[in-house]
Amino acid sequence: MEIPLPEQQHLRSNASMTHDGPADHVEQNRRFWDDEAAAWHGPLARDHWAQAEPSWGLWSTPESQVSVLPDNIDGMRAIELGCGTAYVSAWLARAGAHPVGIDLSEKQLATARAMQAEFGIDILEVVAYLADEAESGHGGLCQITLYPDGSVAVADNGRGTDTRLDEHGHIVKKPVMATKDLRFFDNPDAPSLPDTHIRRGMSVVAALSTWLIHTNRRLNGSWTQRYEHGVPTTDLRPIVDDLTTGTTVHFLPDELLRTTNSTTFDDLARLTQSWQ
Repeated sequence: MEIPLPEQQHLRSNASMTHDGPADHVEQNRRFWDDEAAAWHGPLARDHWAQAEPSWGLWSTPESQVSVLPDNIDGMRAIELGCGTAYVSAWLARAGAHPVGIDLSEKQLATARAMQAEFGIDILEVVAYLADEAESGHGGLCQITLYPDGSVAVADNGRGTDTRLDEHGHIVKKPVMATKDLRFFDNPDAPSLPDTHIRRGMSVVAALSTWLIHTNRRLNGSWTQRYEHGVPTTDLRPIVDDLTTGTTVHFLPDELLRTTNSTTFDDLARLTQSWQ
């Protein structure tokens, strides 16, 4: 069988030309990604960085269906060549790897750095979560503890996260740690935190943490639950009632975020004044 083939097609380039022929291909490529591609890749970066599960290609096929990333990459070093806005590096970091992104486009790298700052673990997001309870009329105090291992605990003495019993008598709660907070996520009018970052909700903190332990104490019972990269790894476990109420969120940011988003006591004292 003979199949007629179309004539050879030539790709059109808007890159500049010199009198002697095409300009250096590296410079052409850099100009294209700085001047044109960055304009349409930049707005997509936030959605990619925010994904709880990686997805691939034009059809956004979930990682769970295609297994692009290798198993057990915790602790591995990785290089993402031509990283662009570096969302694949972000996915690798959440899986426990230690990625380095390389790209020739300064504008793409600037977007990547902005996303790294925005999606870095923000202690203030946790404080805001507890402050929501205080603003509902219950008041209270908040205590922030920075541990030598890089983990952070934020605790209050409020009434505790609201819980219910299901038809089987099991404790259930609002899934704030594992699902998007629709008040903030993808909301162009979401409020800002005191450090000017946009609120995204506790699920982002949980997703970017190696582990997170949510402990809740209420007058009708106390429990704790552990998450790893936003996924619950235990059920709600009852704990001994100590006659106090309140919520404690203890979490360990991923190592990449611990090294790029350091926060000092002085920073926290200054930034939390708006809640005092």
